[in-house]
Amino acid sequence: MSALVQAVATPVIQSNPVPDAVGLLLTQLADAINQQHWLSLAGLFEPDALLVNLLGQRVSGDRAIVQYQQGMADFYPQRQVHYRLLSCQPLGSALYLLNVQQIWLSAERKQPEGVSSCPLFVVRLHGDHARIVGCNSL
Repeated sequence: MSALVQAVATPVIQSNPVPDAVGLLLTQLADAINQQHWLSLAGLFEPDALLVNLLGQRVSGDRAIVQYQQGMADFYPQRQVHYRLLSCQPLGSALYLLNVQQIWLSAERKQPEGVSSCPLFVVRLHGDHARIVGCNSL
């Protein structure tokens, strides 16, 4: 694993204990997008999840969010996404607000390429796994 990829995978700011399910979710999210495994991606969102993009457009439901992500993957060919957890704030007994850094890397050179952002995710824990309830994105 390259130093850049390792740095991206390592959380840096943790004001609260982070459930293992949160780290696993971010890994699964990146893997599903990078491998274009859309069925796996859909399983990471609640069926009624909401995504709000940079322009304020609302994408509602796990299937619509997957279609949106497919469009993003087509827009960024030959790039891989990586997520880095910046903070994890509990909102309730099983609900968390995550601030993550989303970095697009060149698939060939493993160098940052394109727009990086810091989206927010609201996730709900379901035992030992988590699902996205809502998020914002480019």
